[in-house]
Amino acid sequence: MRTTVLGGYAVNPAGENRMLDERDRRALEDIEQRLCSDDPEFARRMSATTIPCRFPVVPALCVMLFLALPFVALFLGPRVALVLADIIAVTVVVLLAYRSLGTRGTR
Repeated sequence: MRTTVLGGYAVNPAGENRMLDERDRRALEDIEQRLCSDDPEFARRMSATTIPCRFPVVPALCVMLFLALPFVALFLGPRVALVLADIIAVTVVVLLAYRSLGTRGTR
């Protein structure tokens, strides 16, 4: 079967679009099979139909700080604004460290 390349897609005479030719498709399948046997946990995560979605805590904290800081500085003073910024920064660091330790322990 002869294929021609049109616009980055391989098109065979029957008109079927293919991203890869037969040799490359077999090589890709071989790589996928070896990956599944070497790291089944990764293969399970990648084949999952739903992605676990967590609430974006760090961006939410940063947005809250960005919005609250001018009002806190205006009404309560710059010292309180610095304390608030420090509390949010420490919270973000602790949260990121906790997430890092949590994902590292699963392997």
